[in-house]
Amino acid sequence: MTPQEWDERCAEVTSRMQGYVANFVTPLSVSEQHGFGEAWGSATYVPGSDGYTYIMTAGHNITGLPVSGRLAHLPISEGDYVAADNMAILSPREIDAAGIAIPPVLPLQPPPERIVPPASIGDKYRAAKGELLFWMGFPGYKLDRDDPLVPDALKRSVFGHLELPMKPMLSQEIQSPFTHSRFDTNLHIAVHYPKEGKSAVDNSSVRLPMPKGMSGSAIWDTKYIATLNTGGQWKPEQAEICGIVWFFIGSPGPEVVLVTKIEHVRVSIPDMF
Repeated sequence: MTPQEWDERCAEVTSRMQGYVANFVTPLSVSEQHGFGEAWGSATYVPGSDGYTYIMTAGHNITGLPVSGRLAHLPISEGDYVAADNMAILSPREIDAAGIAIPPVLPLQPPPERIVPPASIGDKYRAAKGELLFWMGFPGYKLDRDDPLVPDALKRSVFGHLELPMKPMLSQEIQSPFTHSRFDTNLHIAVHYPKEGKSAVDNSSVRLPMPKGMSGSAIWDTKYIATLNTGGQWKPEQAEICGIVWFFIGSPGPEVVLVTKIEHVRVSIPDMF
């Protein structure tokens, strides 16, 4: 396979995964007073074993809330943000996952088509070597990956709807040895997140955004490489959630985001699955 053919295949996988996953994800916002909202994080709607729909996200999106901050999600894509007032279930800090049960009433509940099918949530991280991993999140800052973090770049709204465009990402687990004080090989994987990537639209080089705000995104094992290896026909419905994005390592340092493996999320928050 030539580099051009590989780029074309990656672009196709990105586009098809975006079309499949976009309906399941929601931005998270925080408000400390009526009429004002700020970008806060990313999340996914999943069906709980207790009959509730859950907002699945990173734990620090909950523990880091301001004292007077009120978290909200967007159950209807073109609708209004609604408060996520139920108490969150938190995992241990090193797993950094959280679930918030949504009361089963409109307009708090997302429609059924926005909830990930149970069969699409993996029971364990078991991606093939070199597998394509996909996630969609909502960058919270108008900044590139390694720009200095400045408060004025945070996406905000004042007496208006908070517009947070979603960003699709396709990458791979890094295969080289990796160490970091927050990284545990039993709990986590490290996924390549460089300064630049390729656009799925025209294959041009693009600067990647600062990923703050994308924490809490579900990461998907696309099963593309696994299917390719067996000679099968790939489709995005074969993909399954294999972890949660929770930590970004900025420069200087390895160009990665850290992901908690799905089996540890399952064990720590069993009601959410």
